[in-house]
Amino acid sequence: MKYFSLSDRPTCLTDAKYFAMARIYWGTMPLPYGAKLLGGYSDDHRVGALIRLVSGICVCGNAGAISNIPQTTL
Repeated sequence: MKYFSLSDRPTCLTDAKYFAMARIYWGTMPLPYGAKLLGGYSDDHRVGALIRLVSGICVCGNAGAISNIPQTTL
């Protein structure tokens, strides 16, 4: 399985084979209410799980915390 890595441009890894690694980055906590795990995300600042919130906004999740990402990369 390919591991996510930091890169100079945002990358969304939505293939099903990345779900297991995204789940590891997120951790054992449940996803926020109504959220869906889409795959992995990496850019030059962070790496983690790509999560779509109930509002439709996608975020990067890592160790149970979320951070905003540019929505134009999706």
